[in-house]
Amino acid sequence: MREQPRVLAFYGDDFTGSTDTMEVLESQGVRTVLFVQPPTEDRLKAFPHAQAIGVAGVARTMNPVAMEQVLEPLFQRLIEMKPHVLQYKMCSTADSSPDIGSIGKVVEIGKALFHAQRAVPILAAAPHLQRYTAFGNHFAAYQGKCYRLDRHPSMSRHPVTPMKEADLLRHLSEQMNGNIGSFTIVDLELPPTERLARWETAIEAYDALVIDAMNAEHIRTIGSLIGQEAEPSTRFVIGSSGLSLSLGAYWRQRYGLTTRQEQELEPAQVLVLSGSCSPITQNQIDTAVQQGFSKIKIDALELLAENNPGARSKRVLEEAERSWRNGQSLILYTADGPEDESIGRLHDKLLQDGEPVSASGERIGRRLGEIGKQLIAALGIKRVVLAGGDTSGFAALSIGLDALELIQRTAPGAPLCKGCSMDPAIDGIEIALKGGQLGQPDYLVRIASGGKGE
Repeated sequence: MREQPRVLAFYGDDFTGSTDTMEVLESQGVRTVLFVQPPTEDRLKAFPHAQAIGVAGVARTMNPVAMEQVLEPLFQRLIEMKPHVLQYKMCSTADSSPDIGSIGKVVEIGKALFHAQRAVPILAAAPHLQRYTAFGNHFAAYQGKCYRLDRHPSMSRHPVTPMKEADLLRHLSEQMNGNIGSFTIVDLELPPTERLARWETAIEAYDALVIDAMNAEHIRTIGSLIGQEAEPSTRFVIGSSGLSLSLGAYWRQRYGLTTRQEQELEPAQVLVLSGSCSPITQNQIDTAVQQGFSKIKIDALELLAENNPGARSKRVLEEAERSWRNGQSLILYTADGPEDESIGRLHDKLLQDGEPVSASGERIGRRLGEIGKQLIAALGIKRVVLAGGDTSGFAALSIGLDALELIQRTAPGAPLCKGCSMDPAIDGIEIALKGGQLGQPDYLVRIASGGKGE
């Protein structure tokens, strides 16, 4: 292996999922830097230790035309880095549709760029996050119980891409041209020689191959199958952080990688910017308030109103500054869970204005980021949480982040990171990007206390 191996380049279809991927790679000793935009060669030189390069994006909010315009040149840029594997990092809940965040469209883009490659492997499962696939059907845990995705209390009611079909083969076949097959848990548990033969047969027979996974052993097996295939030349794959973990485990063993020591942190006030409507995030906010956090709800329609937004922002900033100067950690949020009436009102307003419902994530995220950036500059804030899979990426862009590196694995899929920026007020900030479904009930309290996750 060369002195500074480039084992992986990945594009994350949202920011929180991208930090999840960085976290699991680092857990296997793969040094990772996550960029907000594709890095220039000069910018890459600032991170000579990076064995994996990620680019955090927002493709899960895009229509297929926009996805093609954005992803094709971006993939070309990542291919130039000559990684062993190029991964499109999808969410482990597989939420997508033919019109928004189409994973099937990604298959088509990848097949066009890697025309000599056989089937594109797709692994949505991430057992470390309690996301499982069995015989092509996808499941996710919620409050101690595991649900088929089309019956999941949260994901079946996602405001933009509700999951109405748990069979991933059927779900994805509606999004793509070409045939799609499966590599099941039965195949994974075959003796090694038979398993490899079955793998070779499957990747020759299909354009895309959905892979089951229920446990850590399945994850290790998948990493070995794909990792060995990627040795001669770059392979294109699609998957959750479960796939990143599987490849990281393979490279850890293959190249003798070791993990680095995580930083110890002191307690600090935290600014939380939440555009999430997940019940899990709602519970985390309630728990934090019980532990002394202050919260300010922002009306989403007022936040986005074009007439005199400065006055509305000024009122929010003044109230936020008062709370912060009283020594309290602060939560600015837009919704009290999935039943909040403001969600429907916002969607109605977007449709009246001729905008798709999916635009809500970008518009809310950017405005929250603008408010956050002003507060960071005015108050010298050093620790921030961005909550919401669709909104946090746009908030990060508005704040002015350039790249992220792992500081601490506070909760699975939602680590605390060091933010890098050309803006001195932002550079070095401690920041966590948390998907709506992720984190313990006391997650925000843990971030403030500087405590590690279990």
